[in-house]
Amino acid sequence: MSIPRLACGNESCYRNTVYWRGFSLIFFLLFSLFPLCPPPALLSQQNPLPAAEAARLTAVVQALAEQGVPFEERPLFALFGGFGSSVHVRLPRAENPGQQGGEKTLVLAIPLSGAPQKEAALPRRLPFGVEAGLAFIRQAQAAPPPLRVTVAFLGNEASLLPKDSRSPNYRLGLEDLYASLEDPENTVLLYLDITAPPRTLIIHHGAENIISSRSTLEALYRIWGGRSLPRALAVRYNELYKLGLVTGPEVITSADARFIDALYLTGEAAQEGAAAVGPEALSASFMEYAGALEDSSGSLDRHFLIISFFGRLFFVPETVTVMVFLGIAGLFFLAILGYFTVYRKRLILLWQMFLGYAWVFPLFLIFLTASLETAGFITAGAGRRLGRGALPMDMGLAFLKIIIALPLFSALFSFGNALNIPKKADFYGSSAALLVIAGVLIAAFLDITFTPVFLWVLLCTLLGAASRNPVRVYVLAACAPVPALGPFGNILQGQGPPFSSGRLTEVLLSQDIIKSLYMAVIILPFMLLLERGAALRAGKKGDTAAPLSRRLAAVMGCFAASLGVLGLYTLYRSGTAPPEPVRRTIADGRGIMAVTLQERVFLERRSLTVRIEAAGDPRRFNLRLTGADQRAPVIYAAPMPYRTAEDWKSIEFQVGEGPPNPFVTEIILPLDFTGFLEAEALYTVFDQRIDALPPPETGDYILRVRQNARIKPAPLPHPLRGF
Repeated sequence: MSIPRLACGNESCYRNTVYWRGFSLIFFLLFSLFPLCPPPALLSQQNPLPAAEAARLTAVVQALAEQGVPFEERPLFALFGGFGSSVHVRLPRAENPGQQGGEKTLVLAIPLSGAPQKEAALPRRLPFGVEAGLAFIRQAQAAPPPLRVTVAFLGNEASLLPKDSRSPNYRLGLEDLYASLEDPENTVLLYLDITAPPRTLIIHHGAENIISSRSTLEALYRIWGGRSLPRALAVRYNELYKLGLVTGPEVITSADARFIDALYLTGEAAQEGAAAVGPEALSASFMEYAGALEDSSGSLDRHFLIISFFGRLFFVPETVTVMVFLGIAGLFFLAILGYFTVYRKRLILLWQMFLGYAWVFPLFLIFLTASLETAGFITAGAGRRLGRGALPMDMGLAFLKIIIALPLFSALFSFGNALNIPKKADFYGSSAALLVIAGVLIAAFLDITFTPVFLWVLLCTLLGAASRNPVRVYVLAACAPVPALGPFGNILQGQGPPFSSGRLTEVLLSQDIIKSLYMAVIILPFMLLLERGAALRAGKKGDTAAPLSRRLAAVMGCFAASLGVLGLYTLYRSGTAPPEPVRRTIADGRGIMAVTLQERVFLERRSLTVRIEAAGDPRRFNLRLTGADQRAPVIYAAPMPYRTAEDWKSIEFQVGEGPPNPFVTEIILPLDFTGFLEAEALYTVFDQRIDALPPPETGDYILRVRQNARIKPAPLPHPLRGF
């Protein structure tokens, strides 16, 4: 690495040459190390945010700066690959000498990306939730809250991609908020997702198999009622959440996974000119709510009961529910004991007879399960046969399945009548009562909040089993499912965008044998009461049983009518069924998308600058790095997160939605790496200049345009070859 002296005329020239070579080497070293850790601002300067969210972020930052409120702006690219920023404001609490550590923290999370509306349609420049958050900060400056409060304006919270194409944790601002919490278990999260001034405030307090604590929900509901703010619960029955019959916001699901108590707040938009809730009134209620949390005992009662009485809701604690249940159970067993004391001989004979034919009861359960399975097969087959395609699952189709299943069960039940069971009416009543009693006990062990519905069913069943009047038995059998009408109406009502009732339809239309058995256990007591009424009616007429031919004729008539209704329904739904989602792929995206690579080399590392430019407006870019040796490549550094793919042969970079176009980033790789960089652009809006196929008939449209770029081994750095 010596420099020939003959190249220089004198010693001074030689020293200058050495110094210049050394300076060049140091300069190259510093220049090569610079792209190893590119600052996030390098990408934020490209203005990648959508116009609406960028304007809201600027307005929030400006408003906080004018008020002199300290805040923290958190770019989301380095940690989550997002192209926005969140703003966190941590408000100091009021001084309280007797307050100890470990107190609760209230977090108001407000997305900057409101509902997908046109800006001209919004009555305000900022979403209602953002204005309420700013109003809360102003009020907190005048009167600090009694506990720690964080107001977080979250970026990158919306996704325009369908569920099968979006990232599992697409709410990047919320994920960043979770990472900033110091004590999640003592945190109460209010996610305020309201764009326009609301006429009614709606509280979502649960998700699938999850509900929030009673103290968190009851305090907010009570405060809004005291301030005359119109409010409602999206789901008024905790059983719907716990049984998984309705879905809830993804925010509550993700918060529960981190042991955070959360409520998701939406609003029913007010009509133009109608009275609406103001942001100042809502923020004042949040200030009072902070005081209620500070004074609460911190109870996490998640087994409470909600009772609706003439439009008013009452929250019953778990302890009260348990005491009432134990009292009712005690009175029930005392009544049974008294009845057994008086009519001991009669009950012993009845139970001996019942146990002798107890094997018939499982047979009825098998009959009903087989009827449900057969009805599901007929419903699905008729839908495929008569319609242009598979029908969408809806509640009407589920009812038709049950309408077909019940006549089938009645036909099979008629063969069971040929067993000549003595005192069939008493046998059917005892079977129904035992089944419901078992259901009450199982519900009490699973969750005490399930018991109120079963207690009503138990009362109707016991009265029906004891009554000798067939008309009264029919009436009691019809009254038994009345408590289920409220939850069912709540499912059909479905308030708020995150609410979905598809799970109930999925359960009813499922052809899974376990789910059919579960439905059979619920339906069988009502069918047994109806059969008891029929047996009592036949006994009063002097007949031992209804003629088998008459029953079969009635069953076949009902079955034919059900099939006719199903055929008409299928023909109707086949014309109104939504079209299938459209998924298209262009494997070679040349002419649509360009991927260019530029590299700088230093020692055994090279900085690879990736530039992706696509036609139109892609919603997201997917990047995947694959090595030629079919092994996961080594990444020295990247400005965005990445992970190993499921095949363990490539690296996937996490890039959020709404990227800049062109998109530029830098990756540090080993010098000897050889492979491919696979780039993919996702489009959610049809553009005939890109997609040559006919336009889709649905809004659920995804076009994937792919393009690969080859990465060759890099040569040795040029400055080293001169020494």
